[in-house]
Amino acid sequence: MKVLLDTDPGSDIDDALAMAYLLGEPECELLGVTTVTGEPEQRARLISAICRATKREVPIHAGLETPLAIEQKQPKAPQARVLPDWPHQEEFASHTAVKFLRDTIHAHPHEITLLTIGPLTNIGTLFRDHPETAPLVKSVVMMGGAFFGNPEIAEWNILCDPEAAAILFNAPVKTIHAAGLDVTLSFYSEREEAFQILSDPALGPVKDMSKEFFERSQKLYYHDIVAAASIFHPDLCKFERGNLHVRLPGGQTEFMPYAEGKHYAAHSVDKDLFFKVLRASYARLAKHK
Repeated sequence: MKVLLDTDPGSDIDDALAMAYLLGEPECELLGVTTVTGEPEQRARLISAICRATKREVPIHAGLETPLAIEQKQPKAPQARVLPDWPHQEEFASHTAVKFLRDTIHAHPHEITLLTIGPLTNIGTLFRDHPETAPLVKSVVMMGGAFFGNPEIAEWNILCDPEAAAILFNAPVKTIHAAGLDVTLSFYSEREEAFQILSDPALGPVKDMSKEFFERSQKLYYHDIVAAASIFHPDLCKFERGNLHVRLPGGQTEFMPYAEGKHYAAHSVDKDLFFKVLRASYARLAKHK
């Protein structure tokens, strides 16, 4: 299955975990990775470090750092402090992500799943500036939003660029599947369990990034990996069909059930299946290395 990943590694740790998961998922043909939000070149270097540690070559492009209409809420990538310890590509041209996304989608019409697990600046810009691209995407899968609980909650990826989220939700893509906080906050790992999952040397950069993360947090939620794994394991999440909407300027998200809707919001997740899938993917990475 052809996938393009748009991501913001370097802040929370789940982006890096999702990247490693995709590299070990046998059904994933990862055509490229684009980075977004503050310090996108540093975030691209982190993706490069993960790829080199696992001996995988994937095109990586740095994207846009400034949200479409609000001030930047995520200006730095603190986990970039691990970069001196891990080989990685040093130089990345600025702002090449949107063009790369457009060109790759046009080269593979109706074949690519666009997986977005960060603020939606690159994606909103892509569909705003190149509207002909949206119908060529096979599907969009995203980590973002909160749909079945408190209607006043604004999830971080949406909050960091709500205008871009609105563009995505209104774009003429075939389907959008959203894994929001309703499912991703339902389970977590504490530090020792997380380090055990990341014990293989092939995951060294990710483990080092997680050490920085655990200086600021006691719990690891697997937000982004839930969205990523749902692409390849359709039994992982149960989705409800309808339409997604974002309230501006606050970034709160709403889901309206509708039998003919083109959007799907996850309302439950199989936690046992999730950990089985995750551990199997990381074991394949270790074997490949």
